[in-house]
Amino acid sequence: MKIIFVHDHVLKKYKNDYYTSGGIGDENIHQKYCDNSNDELYLYTRYVKSDKIYSLIKFSDKKVHCIPSLNYHSPIDYFLKYKKIKKEINIDEYDAIILRVPSLLSLVIYKKLKNKKKYYVEVVGCPWDALRYRSILGKILAPFLYFKTKEIIKNSSYTQYVTNEFLQKRYPSHNSIGCSDVVIKTDETVFKKRLISIKEKDYSKKVVVSTIGNVDISYKGQQYVIRAISMLKKKGYNIEYQLIGGGTGKNLKKLSMKLGISNNVKFIGQIEHSEVIKKLKNEIDIYIQPSNVEGLCRSLIEAMGCALPCIASNVGGNPELIDDKYLFPKKNVKQIYKLLLLFIESIDEQEKAIVSNFDKAKQFDCELLTNKRNNFYFSFLNNIKNEGEKDICQKK
Repeated sequence: MKIIFVHDHVLKKYKNDYYTSGGIGDENIHQKYCDNSNDELYLYTRYVKSDKIYSLIKFSDKKVHCIPSLNYHSPIDYFLKYKKIKKEINIDEYDAIILRVPSLLSLVIYKKLKNKKKYYVEVVGCPWDALRYRSILGKILAPFLYFKTKEIIKNSSYTQYVTNEFLQKRYPSHNSIGCSDVVIKTDETVFKKRLISIKEKDYSKKVVVSTIGNVDISYKGQQYVIRAISMLKKKGYNIEYQLIGGGTGKNLKKLSMKLGISNNVKFIGQIEHSEVIKKLKNEIDIYIQPSNVEGLCRSLIEAMGCALPCIASNVGGNPELIDDKYLFPKKNVKQIYKLLLLFIESIDEQEKAIVSNFDKAKQFDCELLTNKRNNFYFSFLNNIKNEGEKDICQKK
């Protein structure tokens, strides 16, 4: 069986090898998408040539064939290259199709299908939310991609959502499961250690808060946390805000300097995933996810799995993860300030949040989710194979 997986992820090509920042290269992708070793998996995605591979993961699965598409740098670039992109794939060559959406490449493949083949969809985010907070062009494209994504999902044979409620309501499908693509390993030792450490720490001296996300994307919301920390500093609290993620942080640095808290804001940069987890376990006191837009946030789940008290904006799948009392309306600096203050001043409140978060994180245990997802996904492959066998018998 030939299987094609369509993904808008950008691979980096260095010499003759492909590298990824994560998401598809840190797992046995052939085993995940193929029923047996004889199945062939083709990854259709974008790529760019690169002379830097720092913090990247080598895409080393030799059983997977990479089909590099023309790399478009913007929606306009995509439409300019559309005719060439459309000719890159002959969809009739493949038995099974997996589309990860939202994705512009998936729109190309979907148009080629014309109801000729059954296909599987992984829904990992909302294009409406993602685009309407960007440029004017993004706001113009948001309705188009919203309705096209809705159409792809509605007509799919099998649909896998990363949320349990949010994306399902916005993009309904007749045959689906909610199964996050975030898988973690929870450790009871980390949980017990955290409960002890919060009672021993002197929060009057220093509190370390953190957010994971690119520091140049405004809808990630770090600017609202910086403003809240400025308010806390005026109250006499010593807060260190660690920003983990790529980007220059130019605007956030200007804001920090303007508010007089540049010494309180630390730009860690992009670091290895193992180092991120180490920080969450050993350095961070409170995790905050202040985004204006989310699907189901991997970073928030990982922080919960590291037994951290967490606060988050009430967008996307965040309300499915943490208690309502620790959620705040997006962009609401005053409420961020109040929730940070709540954790700083109340060990009991921290303990309640830690217990609740860690218990919820267990639902994302890799074995539990893998079994759930595999039962659903491999029923799709079996359905394709059975139909193929029927066609052969009819021809005979």
